Amino acid sequence: MASGFEIVMEEVRHKDYHSLRFFCLMIVFLFSLLTIMQLSSAKDFEDYIAAPAYVTDRSSRTQLRKSGSRTLYSFTVHWFFEGNEYQKRFTDEFDPHLDLDEVHIAPDNSDMTLGSYDGSIQGSMMTMTFSAVALVIWFILFKCSKNIYEEVKENCYMAIGMGGLMAIVGGFFYYVTSTDPKYKSSSPTVGALALLGLTGLLLGIVVLIYVKHKTKRAHSKR
Repeated sequence: MASGFEIVMEEVRHKDYHSLRFFCLMIVFLFSLLTIMQLSSAKDFEDYIAAPAYVTDRSSRTQLRKSGSRTLYSFTVHWFFEGNEYQKRFTDEFDPHLDLDEVHIAPDNSDMTLGSYDGSIQGSMMTMTFSAVALVIWFILFKCSKNIYEEVKENCYMAIGMGGLMAIVGGFFYYVTSTDPKYKSSSPTVGALALLGLTGLLLGIVVLIYVKHKTKRAHSKR
């Protein structure tokens, strides 16, 4: 049985870039979601202020899963605000934060984050760049398509499916987060994701109708 990579290479040898186009679209979709989430975090952190901090009680443990093992780092973050010291326990899969000396807190110290406004903006620029590059590659491969109309229709069906699912799921969670004070701060992000899904759904429907009409007219002229 051929692997995914072998299938893609076989398609490329026959100048069929179907799988590569699909892969590029998935990157655009996923990194667009990440961009929205990063920008939402930046908005949340916009008024946060820096506070001196340090880390104690570092430890690590290996967690076994079906997909393999991973290392989890646990540590306690201490920070100072208006002459008082506070602390919070964290667990992180990627970073033990060995050199942490600063955190960002809400103006009233009601929330503390290891992230920052600048870091979220930089992250959104990075994910936006990946998304843009993937979109350019998709467009180049799209222009190489042997049957552009069929390719457009296939991508429209994909946009309708993913956009519809995202709009439904996002709409449901937007309702949940916007009506529950505990999660209300997350509702703008969830709402933006639902709107992105709805936009993809409507755009897919409009373009599909246009392409089908164009194809029908082309066939009637023969």
